[in-house]
Amino acid sequence: MSLSMKRIFAIVRKDRKDSMKSANIVPVLLIPVGMALMFAYVMPSDLDMMFEMYVGVILLNLLFISGVVPANSLAEEKEKGTLRMLLYTPTSIAELLIGKNIHYFCLSLIGVLLSLLILQVPISWGYFLVAVIPVAFFCIVLSSTVGLLANNNGQIMITLFPVIMGMYFISSMADLYNVAFIYTIKRFLPIEIFYDAFHVSFYGGSFPWFSLVVTLCWITVISIIFAVVYRKQRYT
Repeated sequence: MSLSMKRIFAIVRKDRKDSMKSANIVPVLLIPVGMALMFAYVMPSDLDMMFEMYVGVILLNLLFISGVVPANSLAEEKEKGTLRMLLYTPTSIAELLIGKNIHYFCLSLIGVLLSLLILQVPISWGYFLVAVIPVAFFCIVLSSTVGLLANNNGQIMITLFPVIMGMYFISSMADLYNVAFIYTIKRFLPIEIFYDAFHVSFYGGSFPWFSLVVTLCWITVISIIFAVVYRKQRYT
């Protein structure tokens, strides 16, 4: 079956309405922006602390929306039985996943842009694109993979949430601990390009090619895993 853009954007519209009513999704969308509003009034004068606060809040926003919400949405569809009902229509599982991912990818960008505006972060558009888009894409593919495998939101919280939060804490708080292996892990995280691109935009320096290559390698790996899981799950 060929992909229908009409059906894909119907899924986008459906998810836009559903995400605004979901008790599982609304807090995940609102908490990071709420944190940005809170930190905007308590921003420290120290430049290094200001940078860590900027990156921490914006990265949390990105990881929550693109890394957790797509899996929550799929699991919620399964729990309610609406996923099976959708697949009885001409909509294919590929169109369903593409529509959902377009919706949450756009929400990720909107959430990050709102945080940038609230916190008044000085970053160029070039570094914004390099910092946000690869990380959002990786997180959405990871989240969709887990969402295909999970049957309910409890499984999402047990499996995916610790991974997302583990990456967040290592990336944003490694400077607090002078431990060599933590820095080594941090350098090879798929979200490190976000931290490095913001660092270069904030302080200056050379473009973080190494981090970008690492992230692209992670995207390749998770895309292959997603393809395998999709082939096994699409008929079940």
